[in-house]
Order: sequence, then structure tokens, then C-alpha cells
Amino acid sequence: MRTAFTIAIVLTFLVAPSGQQNSNGIVRAWSSTNGPYGQLWHLSIERDNSATVSSSSDRGAKSVERHFKISTAQRQAIVRASEEAQFFELTESLGPGSVPFHGPDNTLELEVRGRVHRVFLNDPASAAGSQAQRFRRVWRAVVETSPIKPPL
Repeated sequence: MRTAFTIAIVLTFLVAPSGQQNSNGIVRAWSSTNGPYGQLWHLSIERDNSATVSSSSDRGAKSVERHFKISTAQRQAIVRASEEAQFFELTESLGPGSVPFHGPDNTLELEVRGRVHRVFLNDPASAAGSQAQRFRRVWRAVVETSPIKPPL
């Protein structure tokens, strides 16, 4: 049986009128190993750097939640990764074109300067190439902030 993997990230970064980046945006990340039937993980980072991460085992049988604050450096690392990865230049869909129902999938959505871009990374374990690597760079910067890591 193939393990499905879903990650959705919503990142919002605001930019001050002077062009200086105001990194007090919102970050949301989700991960599931098999849709609603697998392990679930959710990370939420608010504008004031407060954050909540929750993780549950298969079918929600066991759940853990932690509240914490991220540092300014961690927030800046997320912004820097999104810039260096040239996130807005990525195509909307990466990885294999065909994925089974509840198949592995990462989704990353980023808003900067009023621009919103969403990228789907199908079958992240097998997705290859520079665009998949650029996508993963932003994901890793987000996951690094969390005391509880996603299941995959």
C-alpha cells in the first residue's frame, strides 16, 4: 500500500510601502500521510510570532499540541528562503502528472506584495529537478521553526 503524503502551506508576507520587507506575515502548514486516514500535522504561525503545532496519529487516535514563539531570525529565514528560491517563478504543478486519490502531494501558497502564488508538488518523494528543490527549500525553512516535525 502506498503511503500518501499531503502538505499544504499557506505563507503570507507583507511588504512595507518603502519596499522593505515586513516579515510579520502568517504561515500555515499542513501534512497528512494518507489524507484523513493517516497522521495529521498542522503548524500555524501568527503575525506576533506566536505559533501552534499539532500532530495526531492515524485517524486522530492520539493527539499532541504545543504553543511556542518563533524568533525573528526564524521568520527572516522563511522570507529569505522564499526569495532565494524564486517561489513566484515556479510553475503551478510540479512532480508526476498522475497521482492516486489521497496520493502524496505538497501544496505551498505564498502571498508577497499582494501577489499570491500556489504550487502543487505531486509525489514529493519522487519529484526531482530544480523546481522541486526550490519548493522544498521554503518548506524546510517553515518546518525548522516547529518543535514537532511533520510525519514525513
